[in-house]
Amino acid sequence: IYWDNLMKNLISVITCIVILSIQSTVYAVSVGERAPIFNLTTFESEKRINLSDYRGKVILLDFWASWCTSCRQAFPVLNSFHHQFKAKDFKILAINVDEDPKDGKHFLRRYSADFTVLSDPLAITPEKYQLKAMPMSFIIDRDGIVRKVKVGFKVTDKISLYRDIKMMIKE
Repeated sequence: IYWDNLMKNLISVITCIVILSIQSTVYAVSVGERAPIFNLTTFESEKRINLSDYRGKVILLDFWASWCTSCRQAFPVLNSFHHQFKAKDFKILAINVDEDPKDGKHFLRRYSADFTVLSDPLAITPEKYQLKAMPMSFIIDRDGIVRKVKVGFKVTDKISLYRDIKMMIKE
């Protein structure tokens, strides 16, 4: 009887630990948390960009890859947002996660980006943010706090993203 009770208690504890760890790893960065800082280079000029350089601006941080079909749909929408909001303390930072930066550069020749595109071939930043899908976006407020997390992309998402960005710019 003692052994049975001990095993039941042990199984209960292990089950709780597993459930809590699954819940806490849905995103490494959740809404309301400070966005992890990164220091990456741009594709075009290989200039170093740090997220903290944009404190005081609303940031749409978008992770993408050359093989991602939804990313192809997202880029025209991101270009549109860039042009609509660039004069209003808004910045798009798109991080390419391809292991070979040449794949990202090839993608950009076909799908232009008017916004800042960064390269992270070592996948350090995606690990900090624990990406669960591609693309995955984070809207970060002027204080560096994640306010929205968006997994995946459909063209119909444009309306809700536009609304979220506009609302945060007004704050």
